[in-house]
Amino acid sequence: MANWQHCKLEGNRVAFLGARGVFENKKDAHMTDRAAFGALEEEGWELVSVLPDPEGEGEFVYFFKRPLSE
Repeated sequence: MANWQHCKLEGNRVAFLGARGVFENKKDAHMTDRAAFGALEEEGWELVSVLPDPEGEGEFVYFFKRPLSE
């Protein structure tokens, strides 16, 4: 069974998520929207879901996963 890492992108903020949906001890990254997508792609993240941001007007929250390296 594969283990996964998860993160979400809200605006230009990348937040790394733990197994229970809480933040890990990794420092969240802050960058432009375009740079955030590029960085996630380069690091092997796969887009799995897009939801409307309940707090943003017309904004979206993007969820990503990648295999956990052991």
